Amino acid sequence: MVQAYRKLLVGAAFALSLTACTADGDGAAGHPSPSVEAFTPLRQLKPVDVGEGFPAPEESPTGSAKVVGTVRKGSHRLVAYTKEGVCGLVVSDAKEPYRPLIDITSAWPTTDTDGSGRYPAGPYGFVSGAGADGSGTWASLYCGKAAMVIDYSSQERAAATHRSGNVSAKEGRREASSLTVVIGSEEVREKVLRQV
Repeated sequence: MVQAYRKLLVGAAFALSLTACTADGDGAAGHPSPSVEAFTPLRQLKPVDVGEGFPAPEESPTGSAKVVGTVRKGSHRLVAYTKEGVCGLVVSDAKEPYRPLIDITSAWPTTDTDGSGRYPAGPYGFVSGAGADGSGTWASLYCGKAAMVIDYSSQERAAATHRSGNVSAKEGRREASSLTVVIGSEEVREKVLRQV
């Protein structure tokens, strides 16, 4: 009887210690995960001037989209924009800037339970797509109210250059042709990049 009581007591103590370690934290740092409201919303980021080389997104009329970040990877230019609760990504080739290779959009989740919780400062809407025939490109877009996360790959093995706006980029660990781009405030970019 005493042994059974000890086993129950040890089991209860173990269960309580597990709960205490994970209840308030985000698992990685052991600190409470800030809500999305703690970060600057994408709609409040300063726009980026892209000049003449920006193709009009298919889903929105020219001039109504607000570009919030750009990155070059080899001959491809990634342009991230927002418009009325939507995130968008246009990828074009420097040789033909007005012909998008990729043009994808995703809406912000409407509630905290919608979308993906893959990255901090979420939830995120998600979309992905392959590039135009023969381009060898692919992109996925996670769209949140405080951040956009873009996973991009192409056949080109070039480094990310010419960043503008509130942009951070991280080359793929296994493949030099892959790139993760995070757009948002400095705080949210740091938090997301820790999980990439």
